Amino acid sequence: MNPARLSAVAATALLATATLTGCSTSVDDASTDYCENLDTLRGELTSLRALVSTDATVEEVADQRSAVLSAYEDTTAAAEDLDAAVRDAASGAYSSFEDSVGGISTDLPLSEAAGEYTGASDAFLAELGSIADEAGCS
Repeated sequence: MNPARLSAVAATALLATATLTGCSTSVDDASTDYCENLDTLRGELTSLRALVSTDATVEEVADQRSAVLSAYEDTTAAAEDLDAAVRDAASGAYSSFEDSVGGISTDLPLSEAAGEYTGASDAFLAELGSIADEAGCS
């Protein structure tokens, strides 16, 4: 092989290695961001679960549901660079949660609705645990 061609092949190999290393770092960073946001989402969901077992007001529960939504949106944004299956699983889990809590009558006293909120939160937390495992979160 002539020296010019050998240099071109070596340069191409070096560029490819650098590019792959950069992608690996980006994927690692994306996974770390996703896992951190997922932890925040779990925390907000756990707070909602705890809140409904107290004498919280409907407004306090609505505020905490907003905090869950915000944490979910941050988690979704962090998932953009991850596998589509992880994104789809997270989206499906949140949709199931919203369907469950969205169906709870606001006319019910919180003490009567607490079990429904707890059940929806527990199911969502279980699904998030599976998603975290699939995404490689520790």
